[in-house]
Amino acid sequence: MSILWELPYWKDHGVRHSINLMHVKKNVCGSLLGTLMNEKFKSKDHAKARADLEELDIRLELQPNGTGAQPALSAIKLTRQEKQELCDFFRSVKVPSGYAANIQKLVHPKENKMLPMKAHDCDVMLTIMLVVGIRNILPEKPRMAFMTLCFFFNAISEKVLYEESLNDLEENIYVTMCLLDAYFTPTFFDISVHLIIHLVKEIRYLGPMFLHHMYPYERFMSTLNKYAKSRVHTEGSMAQCYSTEEVVDWCLSYIDPMNPIGISKSRHEGRLVGKGFIGEKQITPDQIDFERAKFLVLQHTKEVEPYIIEHMNMLRQQNPHRGKVWLAREHMHGFNSWFRDRLRSSSSCIDNKLRQLAVGPFFTVTTYQGYDINGYTFYTIDQDKKSVYQNCVVRVDAFNNNMQKTTYYGQIEEIWELLYPGFKMPLY
Repeated sequence: MSILWELPYWKDHGVRHSINLMHVKKNVCGSLLGTLMNEKFKSKDHAKARADLEELDIRLELQPNGTGAQPALSAIKLTRQEKQELCDFFRSVKVPSGYAANIQKLVHPKENKMLPMKAHDCDVMLTIMLVVGIRNILPEKPRMAFMTLCFFFNAISEKVLYEESLNDLEENIYVTMCLLDAYFTPTFFDISVHLIIHLVKEIRYLGPMFLHHMYPYERFMSTLNKYAKSRVHTEGSMAQCYSTEEVVDWCLSYIDPMNPIGISKSRHEGRLVGKGFIGEKQITPDQIDFERAKFLVLQHTKEVEPYIIEHMNMLRQQNPHRGKVWLAREHMHGFNSWFRDRLRSSSSCIDNKLRQLAVGPFFTVTTYQGYDINGYTFYTIDQDKKSVYQNCVVRVDAFNNNMQKTTYYGQIEEIWELLYPGFKMPLY
């Protein structure tokens, strides 16, 4: 028993030891993939595990037959063809830059097996990738048990959790563990798998899991390991280097903040408002595409919204018998010129930016193959084919007047940067 139990209040704690979700995911992911791929020294379904079944007198179909013949394959072991399909899927995966490591490098280039993965790779694999990879290569019931476990890890990793959903999560994980017990051998259920059923209870006491992850501490330990210049006095060299870094940080406060020394910069620094970085080219678009681009900028500018409503009301009054489709088409075709004339004839004080929007951008358009904005990187389809990351796919959530959401998906074919007097506007 831990010495902490000698504290008089320790028995009253709801959570006496905080469970580290990062290492739980890493261990569970290693056990799942090792058993699925039947990897040596990693699989939980081996000869000793089958002998345990014989000793416990359960799962007769998987027990050793005593003749030395190869025992029957369990429902959660992949055949050679299924391994090939799963590895081919992982070799074809492309994720957005900054989302995860290159998934393609986590698979052996020649053999159908997984290479050692870091904790964050296991996190992405268990919550996202494995669900998609096994969707067609396992029997239905084992596949649903696998996917339910992955969905559970994905749900508890969310930054926003509703208290009423915790009861459902806790009940579902009990059922999931029973389903897994029907397909895995008892050796699979080690302490890491057992800790899964306590995660929801820990969320109730400590809050969402991301608030007490081990990732910041692991990164800090990596930093301290770099400070260990002497293997004889490890702790001393760490303390000395860390003290030196604190002195340097204190001195940096007296240096020009616009020109820091020795501090690494984010790759998105200076690009939050938008900056192209690949494939810059000047083009002259045709008049129709140019007017559509100009209209799109006006439609997404908040300051123009009152004029949009005024123009639509004018069209309804002049054409009372026309339908919504005709009105929308006429609004699209005529709003640019109407808005320009409306501001020219206005005697009130108009904001300078509105006048520039009404005049429109320069007719020469700058195009890019890659663009950084708001801390994200976007590619066109052609540039995406050359990259190991996938940055050309976008999603837009649109809401109608009844607040019903419709989601649109697409791929970026071109990136335009419209240049207005004083500012620029990117369009995908």
